[in-house]
Amino acid sequence: MPPGPNTVRTWLLHRRYAVPTAMIDAATGCRLSGDWQGACAAAHVTPDIDLRAVEREHGAQVAAMIEDDLRHLAPDLLRWHEPLDRHYSWSASSEPVPMTRLAGGAGLHLVQGARQGHRRPFRLRVGVSRGAPLIDRHLWDVRQAPLLHTLCGPEPVGTDAVCPHTTGRQREAAAAAGIDATALAEPTSQYSLAGYPLVWSRLVPAALALLARHRSDAGMVDLGEGWLDLRARPTVIATPELRDRPPNVPLLQLSDWQEPLDAELVRHGLLDPDALHPLVHAGLLPGRTQTRRPWVPPVPAVVTIDCGGRTHRLAARDGRWHPLDHEPGHVARETVLAALGGPIDGCADALLHWQAGGQGLRMLPPPVQHLHDELWMRVHHGDTDGVLRLLDAGLPPAVERNGATLMHALRSLDHARVLPRLLALGLDVNARTRSGATPLHTALAHPEAGTDLIAALLRAGADPRATNDQGERPAELSRNPSTIALLDG
Repeated sequence: MPPGPNTVRTWLLHRRYAVPTAMIDAATGCRLSGDWQGACAAAHVTPDIDLRAVEREHGAQVAAMIEDDLRHLAPDLLRWHEPLDRHYSWSASSEPVPMTRLAGGAGLHLVQGARQGHRRPFRLRVGVSRGAPLIDRHLWDVRQAPLLHTLCGPEPVGTDAVCPHTTGRQREAAAAAGIDATALAEPTSQYSLAGYPLVWSRLVPAALALLARHRSDAGMVDLGEGWLDLRARPTVIATPELRDRPPNVPLLQLSDWQEPLDAELVRHGLLDPDALHPLVHAGLLPGRTQTRRPWVPPVPAVVTIDCGGRTHRLAARDGRWHPLDHEPGHVARETVLAALGGPIDGCADALLHWQAGGQGLRMLPPPVQHLHDELWMRVHHGDTDGVLRLLDAGLPPAVERNGATLMHALRSLDHARVLPRLLALGLDVNARTRSGATPLHTALAHPEAGTDLIAALLRAGADPRATNDQGERPAELSRNPSTIALLDG
């Protein structure tokens, strides 16, 4: 069935937080200056590539072609298009996914790790592949990105050009592409393709390419929720319950013939074209001028909340919340009384939950909750620049629902830049989550945390002997001999 609101929200959050403006600008600047390694670093893509070793193993010509592709790689564009739930621009497998295939099958490969927070680690390698589908070049190569509009349905892409699946005209669109889809199931059927944003003119070429890759003479491809018979006039068979289908019918991925995600989001008014990645905007809307708006940390001078039936103001300054409508010490007294079981009003309640986390965050006043979510979404997506700009704007460091502080989140950020700032704000390097974990515990529980982070925490005063609620010391969570030596030292 078509994606629900939560899936669409995930798509939009990815575009806003996983590929922020600062990342795009930094990666673009490096790429235009010829620094492809710097572009990769800006987009959190790790290139495990030694071009001299490639030349020795595969020859000078292959090495030169790979280097040329790397110089035209937009790693921020690759991250923009990464596979998301219900929209797989390429395979989300942990196996290497080929991006290019040159002489002898050698080429660039993308290796995708398990998500760390909301960010998936990307690594680039050179390897050999045979027959596996490539990541489309328009998803990462600046030379092919302008062709994105050729993969779309009705043109031009805009809110006034809807797709057939929104008007119930999928059969007519298929017929225009020379495909008999009279048997296409209605959108209410569990076997329906009618609710997807499909580009019917892409179906037959994609199916033929799939059959060629599999060296199949079956004349049919599996559409997942139906079948395409190419043995006479291309015909869609709506139900997968086909008893006489030939064996080894290959599966055609929906991404091979559905409309690009950004085109759909723009058509439905869910994404402002000016918020698109510049290369995506140029590809989808050629000729349109994009007005890019710089991101401004959304920290207002004051927020207003309800406090005992009155409207009170909170100001975020110098990393602290300042209640402007209470006498000095009033909020602190209410907090102490609340700890003893007494009543607590809006301002004190908001500040208590901001500082202590816990399930009570669901009860934060909306403007305060919005600021909390803005900060932690940028943390979980690894947006160091965004986090620092929020702190620079005066936003106090917030605590997550599980009691984690920004100290616990350093593994997701550039700790060399963030840790000194957190120490200056007075954050405790030995703060504990609801399960008793210190920042050292949290870092060591994730293998990707490097020894440099562990060493920085120790220099800042982290206690290597602290135990969590399970009685475990940080060293007991690590399998890295170098890290254990640091802790024992």
